[in-house]
Amino acid sequence: MLLDFTYLLKGFLIGIGAAIPLGPVAMLVIQKTLTEGRKAGFSCGLGCSVADCIFACISGLALYTAGQFIEKNTVSIQLIGGIILIGIGMIMFFSRIRETKERGHSYDPLNFVKAMMMCLTNPGALAIMLGLFAFFRMDMSEIPLFLRVLTLASVFFGSVSYWYLFSYAVNKLGYRFPFRLLVTLNRVFGIVVVICGIVLAAKVFI
Repeated sequence: MLLDFTYLLKGFLIGIGAAIPLGPVAMLVIQKTLTEGRKAGFSCGLGCSVADCIFACISGLALYTAGQFIEKNTVSIQLIGGIILIGIGMIMFFSRIRETKERGHSYDPLNFVKAMMMCLTNPGALAIMLGLFAFFRMDMSEIPLFLRVLTLASVFFGSVSYWYLFSYAVNKLGYRFPFRLLVTLNRVFGIVVVICGIVLAAKVFI
């Protein structure tokens, strides 16, 4: 039982560690939370958590194979990821801003899909997950199947917990912001994501 608990605890910490870096997904979560409410922001985080769980499956069960796949397909992954980031950034920049009193009541399933695609096409996100599994020495190839499933579930739960608290904190702070500031932040976050996409895609040609 102690071994089981250790794997679950490490999985939970890995889920949190994978979610913490402030990248384009975090910008999307902040932007959606401030402009559309906590549900919209958390749905983006949930999409990222699903992607993290997929990366955890790869990291825990096929470390060497995953590394080879990334190395062979880095160019394609970066180009696709860059295009997706640019598109989402443009959508963020031109999206309509709701007044504060209207926020918190909307939910768009596309927010979930956007965040998940942003993560899945980001080689850095998988690299972080691989690094975390290596750091915690999480080799799941020889443990029972039920323990593998529980460990992957703990990774997902760790990531979800982080995004739940993150969107909650942003939402609480957001209600103190004036409407004009929200409009400005919305455009700034959109520009940041577009720049991240351009940089990612440009690496293909450098």
